Amino acid sequence: AVPDFSESNYCTMMTRKGTIKRVDLSHFASVRPSGLIAMGLNEGDELGWARLTHGNDDIMVVTEQGFALRFEETEVRAMGRAATGVTGIRLKKGDRVTSMEVVEPGGDLLVITIKGYGKRTPLTEYTARSRATQGVQTIDLNAMPIVGKIVAARVVQKADHLTLISSGGVIIRTTVGEISQASRATRGVRVMNLGSGDSVAAVARIAEADVLMFETSEAEVSIPGLVASPNGKRAEPNGHAEMDYPANDLDEEERIEDDLTEDNDPEADE
Repeated sequence: AVPDFSESNYCTMMTRKGTIKRVDLSHFASVRPSGLIAMGLNEGDELGWARLTHGNDDIMVVTEQGFALRFEETEVRAMGRAATGVTGIRLKKGDRVTSMEVVEPGGDLLVITIKGYGKRTPLTEYTARSRATQGVQTIDLNAMPIVGKIVAARVVQKADHLTLISSGGVIIRTTVGEISQASRATRGVRVMNLGSGDSVAAVARIAEADVLMFETSEAEVSIPGLVASPNGKRAEPNGHAEMDYPANDLDEEERIEDDLTEDNDPEADE
C-alpha cells in the first residue's frame, strides 16, 4: 500500500529473468476495481519485486548463483505502464534473480543460502556499475556445492531483526548483528540448522523501527503476573485485561450486593 504518493516518486519493478522497469507513481494514483497493467512480461518471465524509489536511489540486484549488481536507478528511464522494461542484469545460463533491493546509507547486503548459510557485507564493497552487466561475486562461488544457491538477499541495518522460515515449516528469529560481517567473496556461516531434506524457503526483514514499535505496544498490554494494566484494569496471567472491572479488591457486583444488604438490614437503623 502507498499511504502518500508524494513520499516516493517511482515504482521500480524487477522480473526473475533480470528485466527492470521504472514507472512514475502518478500512473497508479487511481486504480480501477479490475486493476491496472503495471508491466508487460515476456513469455516465461514473471514479476518478482516492486520497490518504491525516489529518483536518486541505487538499486541492488542479486542472483541465485552468487552475483550482485549495484547501479543507479536513473539508468532506467521512466516508462509507461504497459512497457516491458529493459535489461537490469546480465544473467549466466541457468541463473535467475533472487532479490532486488534499494540501497540504504550505512547498510549491509545480507545473503542467505538455501542450505541455511548466510553473511552480511557492507554496501560500500559494491561500487555502482552500469546497468545490464553481470555484476560482482557476492559469495564464494567455489563453496556453492556446500552452501547452496542464494535463496534471498536483503539490505539490512545492524539493529534489524530477521525471520527465517524453512520449507518444512520451521521458523527462527534472530538479529542482524548476530550474523557475521564478511567480505563479498566468502561463504558465510550457518544461520539456520536444517533437518534432512529441509531448506530455507523465505527470509523476512523486521526493521529496527518496527521492532521498537512492537516491543513498546507489547509492554503496554502484556504484563507478567496479576498486575494492573496501563488502562487501570486488572490483567489476567495471560495478559488479557478484564474489560468491566476496576482494579480494586472487590468486584463491582460484590460492592453492589453489600450496599443492598446494608439498605435492607433492619438493624442498620438502630
